[in-house]
This record gives sequence, C-alpha cells and structure tokens, in this order.
Amino acid sequence: MTFTARDRFVLIATISYVVAALSWIFLSDQLLRVFGDVASVVWLSTVKGVLFVLASAGAFFVALRIVPSAPPAAHQSVLEAITVGGQADLRWRALKYTFAVTLTLAMLMVREAIVAPGEFRPMLILFMLPIILSAVIGGLGPGLTATAIAAIGLAYTAFEPLHSLRIARPLDRVQWAFLILNGVAVSGLTEALRRSLAAMERNRRLLDTVISGTPDAVFVKDLAGKFVMANPACAAFMELTPAELVGRDDLVLAQDMTAAELRALDQAILAAGETQTREEHVIARSGVARDFLVTKGPVRDAAGDIVGLFGISRDITERTTMEHALRLSEERLRFALDATSDGVWDWDVATDEAYRSPRFYEVVGRRPDDSMSHGDFFRNTVFSEDLPHVMAAIDAYVKGRSSAIEFEYRLLPRGGKTRWLQVRGCAVKRAADGAPLRIVGTIKDITARKLAEQTLQRENERYLALLHNASDGIHIMDSDGNILEASDSFCAMLGYDRAEIIGMNVATWDANRSAEELHAAIRAQAAKLTRSQFETRHRRKDGSVFDVEVSAISLELDGKRVLYTSSRDITARKAAETPRP
Repeated sequence: MTFTARDRFVLIATISYVVAALSWIFLSDQLLRVFGDVASVVWLSTVKGVLFVLASAGAFFVALRIVPSAPPAAHQSVLEAITVGGQADLRWRALKYTFAVTLTLAMLMVREAIVAPGEFRPMLILFMLPIILSAVIGGLGPGLTATAIAAIGLAYTAFEPLHSLRIARPLDRVQWAFLILNGVAVSGLTEALRRSLAAMERNRRLLDTVISGTPDAVFVKDLAGKFVMANPACAAFMELTPAELVGRDDLVLAQDMTAAELRALDQAILAAGETQTREEHVIARSGVARDFLVTKGPVRDAAGDIVGLFGISRDITERTTMEHALRLSEERLRFALDATSDGVWDWDVATDEAYRSPRFYEVVGRRPDDSMSHGDFFRNTVFSEDLPHVMAAIDAYVKGRSSAIEFEYRLLPRGGKTRWLQVRGCAVKRAADGAPLRIVGTIKDITARKLAEQTLQRENERYLALLHNASDGIHIMDSDGNILEASDSFCAMLGYDRAEIIGMNVATWDANRSAEELHAAIRAQAAKLTRSQFETRHRRKDGSVFDVEVSAISLELDGKRVLYTSSRDITARKAAETPRP
C-alpha cells in the first residue's frame, strides 16, 4: 500500500497527541505532590482535567480541519500541513483567536491553582506553551494575543503588588519583559515560517499544476536510471500511471536497443554535468516510433553533488514528419528545376524584390551578385526597342487587364550574340481586391526557335517569290481538288484574281473531264509517289478554252497529302503541230 502524506500526517498527529497527553499527565501529577491537603489536590485535579479536555479538543479540531484532503507532494512535512493546510475564512480566524485566548486564560487559572496563597512564584515557563501553540496554529496575531493576555494576567496576579498592573521588583520586571520578548519573537518567527511555507506551497501547487497539465513529458531519474518522478504525460506514453512508472527504468519505455542508447546518452550528460538539448528517436515496446525534443540535465543536492537526472521531452513526431516531407518536396522541386531548361523567378510585387533560381542566371547570362529589383532587371537587360512592350505586358497583368504574363524579348548581349528569351508568369497570392501580390514564373531561352523561325520565314519568302514569279501556272491542291496556293502566272492564265482562285475546285477550270473523273484521278495521283505528266484543257474565267500540259506530284504538307501541280499553256505548240490544209 502506498504511504501518502495524508497517512503520514494522521500518524504523526496521533503520536504527537499521545506524547503530549502523557507528558501533561506526568508533569501535572508531579505538581500535585506539592499540595498536602486533599481538597487542594481534588480541586487542582479537576482544573487540570478541564484544561486537558479543552486543549485536546482544540488540538483535535484544528487537526481535523487542516488534515490534507488530497495527497500533496510526497515531501510535505507535518509543519507544512499545519501552517498552510487550514482554511483562511473569517470563522477560522476567529476560532484561532478564541483558541489563543482560551488556552492562555486556562494556563493563568492553572498557575493560580498551583501557587499557594501568599507565594510570589510567576512560573513564566507555563505560558510558553499557549504562546507557542497559538503562534504555530494561528500565526502572528494569535501569538501576540496570547503573549498580551499572559503578560497582563501575570502582571495582575503574579507580581507584587497583587491585583495591579504595576510590577514593583526590577527582577520581576526583567522576567516579565523577557516573557513578552520571547512571545513576540516566537510569534514573529512562526509567522515568517508560515508565510515562507505558504509561499512554498503556492509555488509547489503552481509547479504541480504546470507539470501535470503540460503535454510535455517531465521526469526525474536517479543515478541508476530509475524514474523517481514522472508527470501524467510521461507515464501516458508508456501506458502506465505515474505511480506505476516510479522505480522502473527505460526498459518500460522502449525496446532493449533503444533503452541502451537512451541510458548511454543519460550517462554522457551526467558525466558532462551540463544541461543539453537534443532530438531523440524512440521506438516503444509496442513498435511505435516517436521523435522527441529532449532537454536533460543533472539534478544536484545541497552540496552540489549530482544525484540524478531531470528531463523535459516534447513530442515532435508530427513536426519531423512534416520536415521530412518538406525536404523530399524541396529535393523533387530542385531535381525538376535542374532538369528543365527554364529559369524560375518569384516576384514580390509590393517590394519589387525577386528570387531567381541558379538556372535563371544561366539563361540570362548574369551572376547572382548582379541581382536587382524586378523592374530594374528588365530595364537593364532588354533591348530598347523591346522594352515598351515588355513593361506594358507586365503592367497589364498587374492591373488586371490580362490573364497571364507572357512575352518575348531580345536580351542585351554581354560580349556575345543577341539572344531571344520568353517570359511567362501568373499570380500565386492576391490581395482582397484581386490585385496580384506575388507572381511566380519562368524564363526560357528561345534563341534556337527564333532562328529556326527566321530561317523558315526566309525560305518561305524565297518559295513564295519563286512560286509567284514562275512562268508556268503553279498551284497546290488538297486531296479534294481545292486550291491551297497558286502562283501569279496561274491566276493570269485563268483570268482570276488571287482572292478568287484560292479555294476554287479543279472542276471549275478543267474542260475535259467531269468532276467525278477529276476527283478519282486526284486520289489516284495522291496515292502515287512518282510524278505524272499529261495534257488536258482549261477553261478561263471568260469561258474560252486552251490546251495545257500538266505535271503533278504528291507531297505531304503540314501532315496532309497534297498535289503540287504545274500547268503550261501549249496552245501555240498545238497549233504548230496541226498540218495546214
């Protein structure tokens, strides 16, 4: 059975009562021997009994009132329980003063009964008992009250001249003054002790509340590694109560390997003699792994010697899990950024400050120490001819006139060739009114694409020049016989404008075959990979018909099969070949 402070208080109070009662009986009986007549002995015995009953009843009442109702700290003494355990209400204070007055008056009666008529024996030592008891139980006020009553009563009944408050003999005045001085000293010291114990009790209760209520595990171990104190949070992790945990070591907390590691860490801290904070990974006996941020340090006795180890552990498993996930996310992001050819930028619109990834600086050919505000960066790196549309594109997005930032510009060279860059971005944080506060985007080198486009443009221009200036009527048809492109000479040959002939079907100008025959021939030609050449007749816009020689070959253009066709007017040649009559 656990021996609590309450049990200890009851035991000590009972023992104290037995000792005090036996001492009272023994000493009072010794005093009775002074009297020879039976009447005096009987009367004094009656007074002694009444006084004993009053004193013992008062002591029992006080003890029952202040006995701890809940188990206090294991180190609480009986004196602490007596001085800080009582209630501080008005009735209790009145009772303490009543006890002081009653006990002191009773002692005056005892002294009066003991001393024979005509004798002048003050017996001041008798009054230290009510003064000390009043001070211990009630504090300064009751102690001084008992002192004052004893001093006045003795001055009136014990010193010459009797029944006056004047003390004639100097020696008696010295004894009387010492009684008052002792009463004041005892009352003052007892009150100071009571206040100190009350402050200690308040601090203890506050500390107990904090330790019991905190979700952090708080514990103390002895030098052998056994728990001597643990709060509920510490015991809960081990699925025990604090009482069950006391006296056991880390084997109740963790698997054997982890327990040995924890023990080694504790011994290292004790050897260093310093408080340390570290993270500990603990695998419980159930197999559950938890991470703790632990502060441990030595516990020292009054002489400064290390007698144990204290610890405060905070469960940071959720935090470490999130940190691990964040590290993985950052690693994936870094790998993704390293794998892409795009640079990344992050612009704080309010401060005009920007973060730029290492790849960003590689793309733009600048160094991180060249970093500048977002606006200054573009103003200092963009060709003057491109700067207006660059700043306009940024401003339009910031002011809500466009759905995204996207533009291309030429980069001012630094000892190299001009390069083209493409910038894209969108807001990831906005104000209450929708204005972008933070914009994230990419920057990409598109020089190769621009050069390819320029090369293609030049080739297209040359092709169109050849197409439009060719003497033969060149035209391109889709698989249904509709004109996709035509040279100027072909338009002139048929007498149509370019706008009229684009989209026109071959059946409009072919004068030899029906539409069904033409479509069948086109499909057959599209399926062949060789060039075909044949003669036919074309019809002009004005209805006149002329002879042509057609050359056609199947090509793939933009993923579709088309016919590249050239028509040559052979009317003159046909006329020359016809014999004249």
